[in-house]
Amino acid sequence: MGNILPGPMRLPVRRGTLRRNRPLPVSVGSPASQSERKAEPKPLIEASPAAIMACHRFWRAASDCERAIDMAYSPKVDETHWASVNQQWLVWQHDAQCRAQACKTERLPEPLLTEVLNKLHSLDHLWKIACDYRAEGPGDANKHTLKTPAQARNRGPRPEVSKR
Repeated sequence: MGNILPGPMRLPVRRGTLRRNRPLPVSVGSPASQSERKAEPKPLIEASPAAIMACHRFWRAASDCERAIDMAYSPKVDETHWASVNQQWLVWQHDAQCRAQACKTERLPEPLLTEVLNKLHSLDHLWKIACDYRAEGPGDANKHTLKTPAQARNRGPRPEVSKR
């Protein structure tokens, strides 16, 4: 037996215990059993380098917008800071819109272009929700705790209504 590591942490190495050239068992559903069948490769989406760059720039701009949305819910952002976040949102939103337009102009292929436009719409929607949250004020913070659909349905016992 030899040692792999010098010093106090030595591991024994046993020579001749590994069985080589022994085929591994192949199960019916394993990739090795299906190697005879030729797998069809997924079709690649071809896009120009300019379209790829436009898409990449859009996603960077979208991440900036997401950062502004996160700040809207942050308790660390006071009213003074919120005014600057609101102004910064306008800059980042305009940038994202321009980048999405560049994706159209550079002819980004359809599945990717749809994803870009859906993300742009989603960001606008999330921003409106965040602004509504800020407008209600910090006193209503408990009202915005996230609930599962089951928790939202479970509002407690219904009040009895007299039928006259």
